[in-house]
Amino acid sequence: AGAVSRTSATHGECAMAGELFRVLRTQRQWLADGGKRVALAFGNEAGDLDTIVSSLALAFLWPRLPCNASAEYKDEQLVPVCPFPRDEFRLRGDAKALFVDMAGFEADSKGAPADLLFLDDIDAAEMKASGLVITDHNEPADSLLSAIPALREAPVIGVVDHHADKQLFSDARLRIVDESCGSATTLVAELSLEHDIALPDKLVKLLLCVILLDTRNFRLEGKRHSERDIKTHAALCKKYPSVCGDSSQQAEWYKTLTNARKNVDHLDSSDLLKLDFKSSAIGSSGHTLGFCAIMDTFSGLVSRAGSLEALERNLEEFMAQRELAVCLCIHMAQKVPGKAGKHKIVSVIASKDDSDSLLDSVLDIVKGCPDNLTESLLTNQLIHSQGLVEHGFGETHIDEYCTERLRVFTIRNDITRKTVLPIVLDLLADRTGST
Repeated sequence: AGAVSRTSATHGECAMAGELFRVLRTQRQWLADGGKRVALAFGNEAGDLDTIVSSLALAFLWPRLPCNASAEYKDEQLVPVCPFPRDEFRLRGDAKALFVDMAGFEADSKGAPADLLFLDDIDAAEMKASGLVITDHNEPADSLLSAIPALREAPVIGVVDHHADKQLFSDARLRIVDESCGSATTLVAELSLEHDIALPDKLVKLLLCVILLDTRNFRLEGKRHSERDIKTHAALCKKYPSVCGDSSQQAEWYKTLTNARKNVDHLDSSDLLKLDFKSSAIGSSGHTLGFCAIMDTFSGLVSRAGSLEALERNLEEFMAQRELAVCLCIHMAQKVPGKAGKHKIVSVIASKDDSDSLLDSVLDIVKGCPDNLTESLLTNQLIHSQGLVEHGFGETHIDEYCTERLRVFTIRNDITRKTVLPIVLDLLADRTGST
């Protein structure tokens, strides 16, 4: 098997049955052959649909993009890899619904698409990567680099992301970072449109559905999408009308995927910690912070674990496995004693050897907002739009859930991970003197 053809296929050719599967199998064979020039494409370690589809689609486009037209890149193949083990695909109900039920991917014995590659499919000891392309994040997680040591030496040759820009890899062949955009998949789809690269119908459907999911089907004015998302969505629909359907069909797809994402009844507390997890180094302190977006309320997570004490043990085991110094979880809104309505909850736990008092530091950071926001944080427009500059976190501690090492408090409901994480990380780095 050789590399995917460098020439752009016509829409008729791409629409042929199995075109996307053929490309994926060619990429897998290229990797298996050994001795060939292989770069790897990864999304972020949370492994949501934006991560999976943006890396898969960018790998399809990669040999056809002008930045790779030089003769020196003609023997390079970009191979997309899901940044989690194959048996963890089952945790992601929306991914199963999209790939297997809606796009027709064949599932293996673990319920994962047989034609996708996963982190544990890679022979880390033998892997030699000519480059790394990252989507849906713009700084590779240390957990990924540790899983495949060859990536520490591989140059980052591509970045496509919609998170806060860390200003890294300015010499990458392709670098697109737009924090205002609702989805990294939007930016990849835009590339295909800009360079008139025809896409297989199955890939069009994957792209469209992820854009709908990430932008909440464009229902929340200005909070989940930008004009760039709107234009790219419209252009996809115009170019591939038979695939994209009408607004009612798209609303149905969005509803199906949203319901599948929310259905976590089959998962236990440990599964929910893994489902949407990210980690990041705290400056140069040598410590790592973990962040879990939990698809349940805090009280619901306690019920899944069996007790508050059991949940604390689960968190300790989870942190030890990932070598975390501190872990934040943001939970779905629930009723809280003494407060009207439902409120989002954040729980924070530090390792047993919290020598740098990171738990206290996190609590001080939350309490001190907005007065402690730095100039660099104030450039983040989401911090403004979510009211953090004016109102802070609006936290209230819930004593009945707190233990010596676990702290639990409410925050305002319009605050999301995309603001909590950069605020805590940046200010923790300042406090540890490791910016």
